[in-house]
Amino acid sequence: MGTEGPPPPSLARGALLNLVGQAVPLAIGGVTLPFIIRHMSPEAFGLLALLWAVLGYFGIFDLGLSASTTKLVAEAAGKTDPAAVSRIAWNAIVLHLGAGTAFGLIMALSVPAILSLIHVPVALTRDVRLSLYVLAGAVPVVVTTGAFRGILDAHRRFDLVNKVRVLAGSGTFLVPLVVLLLGGGLPGITLSLLALRLVSALVFAQMCRPLIGPSPWVQGLDPQTTGALVSFGGWILVSSILGPIFTYLDRALISTLISIQAVGYYSPPYEIVSRLAIIPASVSMVLFPTVSGTAFGKRAELHPLIERLTRFMLVIMTPIVVGLATFAEPLLLAWLGPVFAREGATVMKVLALGMLPNALAYVPYTVINGLGRPDLTAKTHLAELLLYGVGAWYLTRAGGIVGAAVAWSLFLLLDAILLFAIMGYQLSTPLHTVIASAKRLAPVVSSVVALGLAMASLGALVHVLVLKAVLAVALLGGFAWTAWFRILGADDRTALLAAVRLQR
Repeated sequence: MGTEGPPPPSLARGALLNLVGQAVPLAIGGVTLPFIIRHMSPEAFGLLALLWAVLGYFGIFDLGLSASTTKLVAEAAGKTDPAAVSRIAWNAIVLHLGAGTAFGLIMALSVPAILSLIHVPVALTRDVRLSLYVLAGAVPVVVTTGAFRGILDAHRRFDLVNKVRVLAGSGTFLVPLVVLLLGGGLPGITLSLLALRLVSALVFAQMCRPLIGPSPWVQGLDPQTTGALVSFGGWILVSSILGPIFTYLDRALISTLISIQAVGYYSPPYEIVSRLAIIPASVSMVLFPTVSGTAFGKRAELHPLIERLTRFMLVIMTPIVVGLATFAEPLLLAWLGPVFAREGATVMKVLALGMLPNALAYVPYTVINGLGRPDLTAKTHLAELLLYGVGAWYLTRAGGIVGAAVAWSLFLLLDAILLFAIMGYQLSTPLHTVIASAKRLAPVVSSVVALGLAMASLGALVHVLVLKAVLAVALLGGFAWTAWFRILGADDRTALLAAVRLQR
C-alpha cells in the first residue's frame, strides 16, 4: 500500500482548486436555471428546487463522520502509519454505509407522512411519490461518498476531489435540463441525479484504493476507532445542525415580525453576499487536514500559517466586500429592478461588511476542529444561538430588515472574536507572539481601514455611476498594488503565482 501519484498540493493551490470546484457548478447553475424554468410548470420547478435542497442536505446524515474521517486519517498519515490509515478508512466507510442505509430506510418509510405535510397538486402526486422513494435510495450513496471524499481530503488530493466535484456539481443542473429536453419529468430527473451520484461515488472509491489498501473485512469494526470517529463526528454534527438555524433564523423572524414581502426584499442581498463564503470555505477545506496532521509538539509551527492565512483573507476579501457595499444599489437595480434596489441596498451593504469577520473566522474554526476540539466550536455556537436569537428579535422588531442585517453582522463579528480567543488558548499562544503577529498584520489592517473609508466616502459623495466606477477601480487598483508589493512577502507572491499556474 502507498500514496501513489504526485505529492499533495500547496495550501494556496489546494484552496484555488476548491474554489474552482465550487464556483464552476454555481456558474453552470446560473446559466442553465432559466432554461430549466422555461421547460417546467411553476409547481414542478418548485418541487425540483425542494428536491435539490433535500439532496444538498443529505450530507448531514453522515453524523459528522466525514469530518472525523479526514481528521483521523490525516493524523495517521502524518505519523506515517499505513496500517492505521487503512483501519480508520475502512471503519469510516462501513460506518458511513450503515448510517446512510439506516436514514435511507427511515426516509422511505416516511414518504406517506411527507406527502401529507406538503401541498402537492393532484396531477403531480405520483411523480413526487416516486421521486421521494428514489431520493431515499440516494441517501446511502451520498452519505458513503462523504467517507471517500474525507479520505482524499486527508491526503490533500484536492485535485482529484475537485475534478469529480466540478463534473457532479455541474451535472446537478445539466442533467435535469437534458431530461426535460428529452421529454422526461420529475421522476426521470430524480433517477438521473441518483445515477450521477452513484457514478461519483464509484469514481471516488476508485481514487481511494491506492490510499487505503485492501479491505480487512475479517477484522470487523475496531471499537476504539469507531468510538473516536463517532465522538469527534458528534460535535461536528451539532455545528452542522446549528448552521441551517443560523442561516434561516433571520428570515423566519422577518416573516413573523414584519411580512413575507419583507423576506422577499431581504433574501436577494443575503443570497448574493452569502455566496462569498465559498472563498474562505475553500481555504478551510485545505487547512483542516493540514492542522489535523500536525503533531502536538509542532503546534507552534501553526502560528506563522495562521498569520499568513489571516493576511490573505484580509487582502482577498476586503476589495470584494467594500465593492459590494459601494455598488449595492446599482447591482440590485440592474438585477431585480428599482423596488428591490430601494428596499434592499442598505441591507446588502450591512451584510457585505459582516462577511469580512466571517471570512476571518473560518481560520480559527478550522484550526480548533483540526486540533481535535470540535466540542469547543459546537458549545460556542450553542451559546451564540441564544444571544443571536434575542438580539435578532430585538433589532428586527426595532429596525426592520436593516435591523435583521445588523444583527447578523454583529453576530459574525462576535463569532470571529470568540473563535480567535479560543484558538489562541488552545495553542497556548504567548502574549509576545500575539503582539508580534499584530505588528506584522498592522500594515494590512491599516490598508483595509483606509480602503473602507475611501470607498464609503466615494459612495456618499459621488452620485454619477460612471465616475464612481472609475474612481472605485482606481482605489481598488491602489489597494491591489499596495497588497502585492507592500503587504505580501516574496514567499506569499510565489505561492499565489504557483497556485494560479496550477503548479505543485
